[in-house]
Amino acid sequence: TSATDPQARAHELASSATAAWAESLTEYDATLELQPGNWDALNGSMRVCSLLQRPVDSLLWARRLLDTTEVESSFWRRQLERADLSAPDERRFRKLRQSAADLQVATHMHAAATLKALGRTAQALEHMDRVVEMTPDLREAWSRRAQLLMAQGDFSEAQQSLDQFLRRSPDFDDPAVRQAYSLLSECEAAITAAAPR
Repeated sequence: TSATDPQARAHELASSATAAWAESLTEYDATLELQPGNWDALNGSMRVCSLLQRPVDSLLWARRLLDTTEVESSFWRRQLERADLSAPDERRFRKLRQSAADLQVATHMHAAATLKALGRTAQALEHMDRVVEMTPDLREAWSRRAQLLMAQGDFSEAQQSLDQFLRRSPDFDDPAVRQAYSLLSECEAAITAAAPR
């Protein structure tokens, strides 16, 4: 930018970014007119709406992306059950199915974060439940799930999620591990405080 004032420069850069994101949405819309199930365009629309501070639109794109990838994942699963499946086709179908699953996990994580920011904890938790079901070894999912459960006041279930996180965390010096132990202490204190005396 040509602005010398740092504030004016920041404003110019923010305006440029907003214009670029809006242009991206136009391009994604054009792609989706031709290819309604295009994963890249659906994913891009979801993320750009988030950048543009349009969380509800971002969630609508997330739902559409999840629906599309679920349909395609089911198709690849059926293809893998074919009796006449060749080895190269099997590899290709497995790869496509895994790509769909990876994108679903990322989309559920995005939706959960967006819903949490909107104060819709129960809905965010539904997405995190799906993530831990799909990828039980994903540490971050257990940690995020625990935090959502704590926000809902379900400290016992949060403890279980934190335990799952810690089982998958071999490095005790990791700041996330120390944070998990701190959260466990909070859960224990809340459970103790709520217990009948």
